[in-house]
Amino acid sequence: MKNPIYAQQSPFIQLLIFLLIIIVSLLFTMLLGILLAVPFYGTDILNSLDLMNNVEDPSSLALLKYFQIINQVGLFLIPSFLFAWLVSSSVFRYLKFNAKPYLFSILTGTAAILFSLPFIGWLAEINQQMNLPASLSGLEDWMKTSEEQVRILTETFLSTTSIGGLAINMLMIAVIPAVGEELLFRGILQKLFSKITGNVHVAVIIAAFLFSALHMQFYGFLPRFVLGLILGYLFAWSGSIWVPIIVHFINNAFAVVAMFLAGQDMIDTDLESLGTTESSSLVIMSVLLVLLLMGTFYYWEKRKSAGVSQDDQFH
Repeated sequence: MKNPIYAQQSPFIQLLIFLLIIIVSLLFTMLLGILLAVPFYGTDILNSLDLMNNVEDPSSLALLKYFQIINQVGLFLIPSFLFAWLVSSSVFRYLKFNAKPYLFSILTGTAAILFSLPFIGWLAEINQQMNLPASLSGLEDWMKTSEEQVRILTETFLSTTSIGGLAINMLMIAVIPAVGEELLFRGILQKLFSKITGNVHVAVIIAAFLFSALHMQFYGFLPRFVLGLILGYLFAWSGSIWVPIIVHFINNAFAVVAMFLAGQDMIDTDLESLGTTESSSLVIMSVLLVLLLMGTFYYWEKRKSAGVSQDDQFH
């Protein structure tokens, strides 16, 4: 059994090490991604990178998707597994892959996300009304421009009519983010902040804040923050990384499939209208249902853990 190099370091030092690993991994994967793209785009790949803002060009869009996947691997997957290897003798145990997910937990967590949509849609509308002081008008203009660029890029990514395009979108928007983001924010950061603060609720809130902030969508911060809170508690109470991964995947895959079907004129919807409502009663009901489902999830997991402990006493 290997002796992890940083297993004995304090949680704060481990946090700093993890942040350093993320930076190095991002730089390494970006360089590697450029080198791997040379056979397809030639040695003038750097010039092609300057043209990637033209989302109307199919080759530029393909290059954008390629680097999106490369960045996700470099930001989420590689740092998470490497850090776990450096601080634990068992990577899978440290990341809570070994904890069995229960179908009831997954269904309850998924239902909580589903029934949160009216509330999240209401939060999105509140978030959109955010106005900064006149002295920060420059910052506000930049935020709105960045938000619009992200919106256009996301819609362009999702506007595919081919099965191949749908498969790529599922990988890029549902599979990799669900696994990678949950490993980074819940599997590692939430765990480290829990050790640093000694409070699981504070850790869940910090991880959810960082989860939302990293997406750099300022006018969608509150909805994503609530999503991060739900995923954080699913992980904290279940003790299994599989539960938030699967629920996160279902949430993202739902949006991908919905947009694909809308592009095929099979349903009438768009990305921004999903979950939105003008009914305050529906929003209140949404909140109450989410609280009920999360409470059910908590007591189910607590009872399940007690049952496992009792079973262990007889073996």
